[in-house]
Amino acid sequence: SLAVLPPIGGFTMNGYVCFWKGKRLELKAETSYQAQCKAGLHWRIHPKKQHEVTVVLAEKAGDPVVHTAVD
Repeated sequence: SLAVLPPIGGFTMNGYVCFWKGKRLELKAETSYQAQCKAGLHWRIHPKKQHEVTVVLAEKAGDPVVHTAVD
């Protein structure tokens, strides 16, 4: 069976970008863990393999999030 999303409430929905095996998905979720679970359901990944999904915060409270590399 597919994973059940954790019961979380009271948080604002943030924008996340999820990656898995060359695929990309943009979605809204309350937490990065919830985004990982939603992406796993979208791609029909077995719950034991959902840790393979990489999640990156893209939008917080409606404002874009910029990630920068540091040397």
